[in-house]
Order: sequence, then structure tokens, then C-alpha cells
Amino acid sequence: MLKSKTVSFLGEFGLIKHLMGANWNYSDNGILGPGDDCAVIGPECSIANHKTWDVVTVDSMIEGHHFRCDYSSAKDVGWKLVATTLSDIAAMGSVPKYGVLSLGISDSTSVEWVEELYLGIKEASSLYQFKILGGDTVKTTNITLSLTAFGNSNYPPVLRSTAKIDDEIWVSGPIGLSGYGLQLLKSKEDLGKLGPVEKSAVECQLRPVAELELGALLGRQRIANSMIDISDGLVQDLEHLLDSSKVNAKLQSLALEKLVEQGEFCRVSTSEAITFGEDYKLLFTVSHKNSPFIQDLVTTGRYPKLHCIGKIVDGQGAQIVVEMKNGKCEINKFLEQNGVRKGGFSYF
Repeated sequence: MLKSKTVSFLGEFGLIKHLMGANWNYSDNGILGPGDDCAVIGPECSIANHKTWDVVTVDSMIEGHHFRCDYSSAKDVGWKLVATTLSDIAAMGSVPKYGVLSLGISDSTSVEWVEELYLGIKEASSLYQFKILGGDTVKTTNITLSLTAFGNSNYPPVLRSTAKIDDEIWVSGPIGLSGYGLQLLKSKEDLGKLGPVEKSAVECQLRPVAELELGALLGRQRIANSMIDISDGLVQDLEHLLDSSKVNAKLQSLALEKLVEQGEFCRVSTSEAITFGEDYKLLFTVSHKNSPFIQDLVTTGRYPKLHCIGKIVDGQGAQIVVEMKNGKCEINKFLEQNGVRKGGFSYF
């Protein structure tokens, strides 16, 4: 019986699964509901009889949980809200279009802070050709932001649930920098005295980038069989994809090390980097026949930091095995051997 349990007993994703099992039905009219980076509505036929697929996502940021005003400027908060929300649309291979914003502030919040917040929102929206159409403003104790974003494509979105056995697993760039940046911010280091690597890490934490161009390319060309953005940590988000696709994964420890080293810093270990979260890189799977397309993106310099870290294998339970020089082990044991408990972001 779950009536006597709290949400912390289930955890964030356990709670979602529990609620999804309560006789929800999203199979009608081409609707895909909970369980992916975005909900999908479509395909719909336009006036020119072209099919379009609409996607919608919502993301929230709460002061004290997702940002702190002592190290995040209002402009940084606004930028991050847009970028992190649109990263979900990138993970579907879709293109962002419009959004509505909910703003919760206290009566003591300065008008200047709100103005700066909107400047950050405007900067990021302009970069991604995204338009805020309106929203709602309410009174709260802590600053609370929520952005609902809509996107579309004229091709089917890329889902988490469609990875195939023997697919290669690729990541769009180095991971761990954002988590390292958060460590620096929390340590109250003098940002003016940081070296270039440290400054880059802080920038990754405060102003992440949504990889919309790459996501749309992989979706439009039908290259990626499945995709997810790395927001909660590589390990945790890969497990989400495996669980949705009902497959397992085999990773190469050397490939993981090289992926982290692309960030040109050795301040955190590989095990820390793959559990930190807030990287907002794309993790996607590709069949062998489409692998040359990805390799060409690397060798031509268009996306030089794309990196293959392993492959999809048969099996149940969303298990991840890491192959090393001296054998192989399950991911939790691999992390424990390197002094890291299984991480990834969770609210509860």
C-alpha cells in the first residue's frame, strides 16, 4: 500500500511511473503523453497537406533549488530557464516556436531584478528564435519560474523509446563542466581570479546551451534512433532511455574518460562527471548504417566533439555495464570503485 508512503519513498521518477500507471490513455489521435522529453501531438495536416508534429514541454526553476541569487544574476536565471526548457525540444529533434511563462515573486522582489530576468529571457529567446507569447504572474515566497514551450517539425520526433539493439551510443560533447562550475560557485571562489577552465565551467552552469541545431539535424535526417538530453546526469538519463526502450547498454571506460577529457580539465573524475547533471548535451543512439554520417560530422569539424561511448545490447532492467582493461562491472560498482555513489539529480 502506498497511501502511507511519502513521495520521497518513491522518488521523482518512481512517482511519475506510479501516476502514469493510473489508467492514463494517450494513444488516441497520435498523442504521446508522459515518459519522454516532450509530449507529442500529431501528426496534423497543414493547409498545404504537409504533416506536422507538435511537441510541448514545461520546465520550472525555484529559488534555492535550481538557482541562488547570491551567485546567479537575474539575467543568468532568465537565460537558463529558456535554454534548459528548449533542450527538451532539441532532444525530440524538433524546432522551438512559442512559449508562455509563469512568474512567481514576492512583493519584496525588486523591479530591477525582474527587468534583468526578462532581459536574460529575451537574449536566449532571440538566439533560439523563440517567442514568449504571454503568461501569468503570482505572489510567492521564493522566486518560482515556469516556462511551457511549444515546438514542431515536419518529420516524426525522435523518442527515448526507440533505441535498437547494436545501436552505437553517442554524446554530443564533454560532460562534467557544469557540475564543476556549480562546485566553484558554491565554494564562493573569487570569480575574477579563476583560470580559463574554471571560468568556462561556471559559464556552463550559469548559461547552458540548448543543442537545437544538432537535434533538428538528427531528427530531420532520421539519423538518431533514440535521443535524450543530459539534464540529470549521463548515467541517470541513459537509464531513462534504456528503460523506455527496454534494452541494456555496454559502455567503454576509456571512451568515457576521453569524453570527460574533451572538456580540457582534470579537476573532477570520470565517475563524478557522468553523475553530475546539468550538461544539456544530447545522448543519442545510431545504427551502424548511419554511423558514417556521424563520423563525417566529426571529421569535417562541424561537430568535432561528438563521441561514441558504447552500444545498446539486449536485456531487461535498463542495466549498464562498463568494460575496462581488466574486465567489466555493473555501473553502480564502477562508480563505487571510484568513490562516487550513484548520482544524478532528483527532487526527492
